[in-house]
Amino acid sequence: MIKQKIWVKGTAYELQEIYGMEQNKAAGNGAAADGYDDLDGNECVICMSAPRDTTALPCRHMCMCHSCASALKTQTNKCPICRNEIESLLHIKINKSATAAQGAAASSAAPA
Repeated sequence: MIKQKIWVKGTAYELQEIYGMEQNKAAGNGAAADGYDDLDGNECVICMSAPRDTTALPCRHMCMCHSCASALKTQTNKCPICRNEIESLLHIKINKSATAAQGAAASSAAPA
């Protein structure tokens, strides 16, 4: 098993995957073929409209928008994916223009 660590001011932190962080490209392509061009598989599992940007900890499921996660924390305090108790929420702001630019750069750098 490979583990990644990062050192910050003399303290080591183990990096862990956030489930749901990467876009599901297969689901996005299938949705476009069915006529649902605006759905990309990254919407909140609760409201199904806002993009998911909040991770439940300690299970690390990124499946909710910030407003739904805040409401859920005060109501049931359970992750909607695994039903484990949520100890804290991690709001991750994703810059879509930077992500699109990285994707374009990666595709143009690919050998033909």
